[in-house]
Order: sequence, then C-alpha cells, then structure tokens
Amino acid sequence: MASFHQRLPFLASVEILSVLPASSLRNVRSTSKTVRAMMESTVFQEAVRLRPKELVVVRAGTGKKMVQQARNLINAFMTPSCPMQSVRLELEKLEEGDKKSMSFESPYYKFLQLREGGEQAHAVPFEHDLQLNGLDPKDAKGPLRKAWWASVRSVLDARPIPASARVLLLGERRLGGRSAYSLAMALVWTGKDYGVLKCHLDPAYLDCSIVCGGGIKERAVRAALEKLEKSKASSFKAFLAAFETALDRMMKCRSWADEWSYPPLEDEEDEDRIDDYYQDEEILESYFRALDEPDLGSWRFGK
Repeated sequence: MASFHQRLPFLASVEILSVLPASSLRNVRSTSKTVRAMMESTVFQEAVRLRPKELVVVRAGTGKKMVQQARNLINAFMTPSCPMQSVRLELEKLEEGDKKSMSFESPYYKFLQLREGGEQAHAVPFEHDLQLNGLDPKDAKGPLRKAWWASVRSVLDARPIPASARVLLLGERRLGGRSAYSLAMALVWTGKDYGVLKCHLDPAYLDCSIVCGGGIKERAVRAALEKLEKSKASSFKAFLAAFETALDRMMKCRSWADEWSYPPLEDEEDEDRIDDYYQDEEILESYFRALDEPDLGSWRFGK
C-alpha cells in the first residue's frame, strides 16, 4: 500500500505534516527520505510558522519533577531550532509556614510557561487566577508598558507575538488571606536580543512593583543560565530564587531599564491622594481591570 506522500500532491502532504503535534514530528521525520525532505523544505517551515500554536498543559506531580521539567524548557527556550510547542507546567502544593509565628500551611500555585512565537490557537486559563490579567501600568513613562504587554500579557491573554520571538514566564501565587501574593518573571527573546521583567503583586493591599530591562546580549544570558544549571535547587521555590538571581545577573548587562509601582507615588501631592488610589473605583479599574488592549503599535519588548 502506498504511503500518504506517494498518493497526495506535495503541498497537500506538507499541509498534513504541518498540523501534527511537535512531539510527534521527530518520529515522522525518520519514516522516509521523502518525508524528511518535505520537513526540511521552506514551504513546510513556513506552514508550521503560520499555524496557530496549541498550548500543552502539564501538571507536575512534585516540586522535584517540576524543576527537572523546568530545566528542559529553559534549554528549549535557548535553542530556537528546537521544534517545540508552547508548554505550561503547573503545580499546586502546601508549604509550611513560620513555626515561630504558628502560621498555618499556605497553598502555593507554581507555574512555568514557554510561549513559542506566532499565534496561539486559544487562551488557556491558568488553574488559579494570578490577578495579573487586568494589570496595565498605563502611566509608565518609559518602555515598561510595552515590555509588560509584550511579555506577561502576551502569555496570559494568548496574544500573537512575532514568529521569531519567544517568552519564558514563571512564578508563583500564594493563595488566600493577607499573605497572598503573585510573582511573575519573564525572560524574552525578541528575535535580536533578550529582555527580562519581574513583577510582584500584593492583591490584599494592591501594592505592585515591576522592573524590566532589555537589549541584553546572548552571551550574558547564557552565562547567567549556566550558573542556574549548576545550582542544586531541588524544590521549585529554590529554583525560582535561583532563576531570579540569574535575571538580576542579566540585568547588569542591559542597555536600558525601567520600573513602575502602584500606587504611583512620585511626590508629596501623590501622597496626599493615596486614599483616592485605593478607594476610587475608576482609578482601580484603569490599572487592575483593563480589559481592552491598548494601542501600543506593533509588538515590541520595550524600546
């Protein structure tokens, strides 16, 4: 019996191959020289690039397994030629509180997502709301607002990004009560250089801070990630701390940097209006419940 590529025109065969999951392409590639030639063709590469990316969600069983999977995804992020789907790792677990203060165990939701360039097929909500989906630092005067939408919001909202770009987003959310918080950190490949962003949100008191930097060369990123690879972190909490240290090392080599905080207190007049920021619903909605995408022009991380 003839194989599919012997019975179908070349372009039809390429179209069939281009919709296969990335995880199965390696096996298909080895079936024959003809199929291998199809997959190496410019037509096939373009078809794969234009196809909306499906998101694969993996729920890690333990923190140790999640660290192992996270290291694999970081390696994939740093290998643009690696055929990867967008992948999200999720883990929810209890972590002991401070025994001296007799605090109860708190549930933590931990995540890591590799977002491939191009259009994502559809948005897949996180298992727990990070309370960052509505956040819009609308009064950021520098490149930070564009960097925020190009990285964190691109992942959370499944917004299209350039085919040459990649976003690695990871962090955690502590659930419940006054001790709740959300932490998100992004490493971005823009197609020509790297950028980093860190966001910490206290949802109980609506305090938020964002820092970012860009124009980072690959050499600096690889040097920082090599130290991360050598770290002995066995829990995802320790891995997050090591990853943040790696981002801080990269930031030392950035060509630009920016930061933003809420409430945006810059002078004594702002301090006199502190209650307005917390009590005025219109002000809160303009920062934390922004549902419409702002007109920021074309996708760009920062400048």
